[in-house]
Amino acid sequence: MIWQMFKALDLYQQVMIILGITGLIIGALWKVYTHFAKQSLPPNTPSSLVQSSDHSIAVGGSVTLGKNSTQIIAAGDVTVGDPQDKEIIRVLLARQKEKDLQFEEQAQQKQALQETLNALRTKRDKPAVQNALVLLAQGNTKEAEKLFQRVLDQKVAEGSKANKEAAAAARHLGSLALLNDTEKALQAYRQATKLDPANPSGWNQLGHLLRRIDDMDGAEKAYETVLKIGEESSEQGSIAAAYTSLGIICAIRGDMDKAVDMFNKAQELDQALGRKEAMASNYANLGIVYQTRGDLDKAVGMQNKALEMNQALGNKKGMASNYGNMGIVYQTRGDLNKAVEMYNKALELNQALGRKEGMASDYTNLGIIYQTRGDLDKAVDMFNKAQELDQAMGRKEGMAGDYGNRGIVFQTRGDLDKAVEMFNKALELDQAMGRKAGMAAAYTNLGMVYRTRGDLDKAVDMQNKALELNQALGNKEGMANNYTNLGVIYQTRGDLDKAVEMYNKALELNQALGNKGGMAKTYTNLGIVYQTRGDLDKAVEMYNKALELDQAMDRKAGMASNYTNLGIVYQTRGDLDKAVEMYNKALELEQAMGRKEGMANNYTNLGVIYQTRGDLDKAVEMYNKSLGLYQAIGVKSRIQQVQSFLDELQGTK
Repeated sequence: MIWQMFKALDLYQQVMIILGITGLIIGALWKVYTHFAKQSLPPNTPSSLVQSSDHSIAVGGSVTLGKNSTQIIAAGDVTVGDPQDKEIIRVLLARQKEKDLQFEEQAQQKQALQETLNALRTKRDKPAVQNALVLLAQGNTKEAEKLFQRVLDQKVAEGSKANKEAAAAARHLGSLALLNDTEKALQAYRQATKLDPANPSGWNQLGHLLRRIDDMDGAEKAYETVLKIGEESSEQGSIAAAYTSLGIICAIRGDMDKAVDMFNKAQELDQALGRKEAMASNYANLGIVYQTRGDLDKAVGMQNKALEMNQALGNKKGMASNYGNMGIVYQTRGDLNKAVEMYNKALELNQALGRKEGMASDYTNLGIIYQTRGDLDKAVDMFNKAQELDQAMGRKEGMAGDYGNRGIVFQTRGDLDKAVEMFNKALELDQAMGRKAGMAAAYTNLGMVYRTRGDLDKAVDMQNKALELNQALGNKEGMANNYTNLGVIYQTRGDLDKAVEMYNKALELNQALGNKGGMAKTYTNLGIVYQTRGDLDKAVEMYNKALELDQAMDRKAGMASNYTNLGIVYQTRGDLDKAVEMYNKALELEQAMGRKEGMANNYTNLGVIYQTRGDLDKAVEMYNKSLGLYQAIGVKSRIQQVQSFLDELQGTK
């Protein structure tokens, strides 16, 4: 009989193999990383054993902290007014390698390019300058860079009396190099800040570049210098910009209390200055912090405030970002229909703007919804659309994310060789870019594949590599995920003491972050350990703690997971009526979300109970329902398992 086979397994195998339930992770919007949150949704994982991935959620604007924030450092009354200059700047920005800039970075870049054009036009009577301007209109910066390099060398040779002029030339050189050569731009802005350390623009651009290459300590020092200069000169715009940038750094590191403080300080100043775009940005930034903490009502409130301001301003790009961010909140709650509505609104705006990076992000978010629901073919279609756009733009960061997302689909289907291929492609791109956050995500994903294969030593190695990178970045949420994954591996090995140690490390980090979702998942994992040990009272305590947190967030995926786990406990105790009640609660939530794998898991669980009771017709009905859902998803291992249950039942009739 199947029930005898089921009882013969150890409890962890029961949890992992038969009674799995998926856990939804929004990273990320972990993510919090680089631009803050290029967050990822991990593959579906049994019994809430958490699997985290940077490369699976929304790569792009809709999950990015400060994607539309305005941090324009005051540097005189520079405006882009000349139609010819506007066109040159448009061409230059369209051809830059790094497409996925935050709004404030692009705003400052436009200003820096305008200053560069102004400097050239003061010498427009010279043939070399005329030629450089013609080439700039074609997107070619080489001749202009040579001119500014020549000026820089000349002024440096003149000594300290010409330092400010030399620094200006270095900033102009940096503004052009920034379009295509991050390292050259870094060198130019570093030199500019040494030559003229009192100029906030140079420090601010240097901070953005350092943040781009994951040097958070260096970026923080640069932004602190901007703050100091602003305070000394009483330049409120510079101070507000510095607070916003420092808030992003705090959020990336997981210091959410300090991030909120920074964004609120920026908001007060921007409100006094009447800078509405910046105010909208700060509301959006605060919304993402609240989202990370699990305060989803507050998160929606902030995003709606940002949306109202962007609508009043006619800022379609900002509106698209706000819709995307709200989509992630609804997705976190399990309200997938509402999430799709938000993502489609964002997509329509980005299509109207011709904004390819935004469209790629929206297709990715929609793909994750389909993946969550178990419609993997549709998910792949969305991920492929995102990848086509990213490849057309030469946007390597987005391409890495696309490979990661496709890898997770292959992993879900059980095609582990193909999953490894995708994750390695993502890793290669991230390594080429020196992008530590992406590398950490790829190692995490590879680690979970090796765990699935049973190569636990390799799995530990991958998770430790990811952990080291997240520690170097100060990414507490990423560290918490890695500790959780290590706990899962040690639990798989049967080393429960070590598993508890890892889970407690994850819990401490999530508590420090105020990350309710992370805390809930950790309590669930601890519950599984206690359940494996046979301490069912303690297991129930952990599951109920997790359930309370998930209910407070109205997080349906987590609630469903914990109802399933509680059902397993009651089933183990022999209280089958209570177990059925728990499984049905979980099933209702999974049906509300349209999550096929979660529904299939609970039908399987119910089938086992009916079989135990001797109601074989009802058991067959449940198994057939679960089999149909697993077949729709294409999860080979589960299909084989349920089919074997049905075959054995047919043999007993």
